[in-house]
Amino acid sequence: MSVLPDPGASRAVLVGTSRYQQLEQLPAVSNNLQALAGLLSGPLSLQLPARHVAVVENPAAAHTVVSEVRRAAAEATDTLDSVGDLGVSRCASVVSGHARGCFGGRCSCRGVSAQVTVCVMQFLLGLLDRQASEAARCRIDFKYALAMELDDSGFHHSVLVDFRGRLTQDDCADRLLDLARA
Repeated sequence: MSVLPDPGASRAVLVGTSRYQQLEQLPAVSNNLQALAGLLSGPLSLQLPARHVAVVENPAAAHTVVSEVRRAAAEATDTLDSVGDLGVSRCASVVSGHARGCFGGRCSCRGVSAQVTVCVMQFLLGLLDRQASEAARCRIDFKYALAMELDDSGFHHSVLVDFRGRLTQDDCADRLLDLARA
């Protein structure tokens, strides 16, 4: 038997882009976002309070979406899927928010916060290093979680090997694990 989430404890973030520089415009996206928001709040669906459904339309930068997802994740106490995008973003943001202290400022071009986020998402989604690197290069959900520009070329998979090697030094992995459990 399926159990629906508690509407008062759940949040939804809807993201859509209808304006493009080099592609045909998609004006229906705006209408679809509003219709889906209404459906999620309506009596025939999850019945979320309207204030619990955020619509991010035509975001100018990745951080716009990331901040909205993080806000929703922080407010939500019930989700449809604890390993879904919201759960991944929440876990990754909690851990990565405290990661810088473990390395005393020693980080690669992406920074420790992004590396921790990739490693958490990689683990939760069961990806190999090359697959995680490819996901950061190609998948929009990874780009948003990592606050990358859409045309960012990503990183070489060996960055993850180096990062995990640094985790084994000075009990940093234990401190990050403690943060994730908190």
